[in-house]
Amino acid sequence: AYYDQVARTYPQSPRAASALYNLGLLNERASRTPAARDAYQRVVQAYPNSDEAALARERLKALGR
Repeated sequence: AYYDQVARTYPQSPRAASALYNLGLLNERASRTPAARDAYQRVVQAYPNSDEAALARERLKALGR
């Protein structure tokens, strides 16, 4: 919940992309694949040039989009 709150409250923060990526990882590890995909896609769409976006693209490919 905190990761999502950071991303929503401070979208311009340098940590917002990291927070969304971590949210995706947590959801993925908890077997909540749709929520993980959603978080990864939010990273890619909102922060396309970030390092986290590159990692999120890899995770999306691994999940089979």
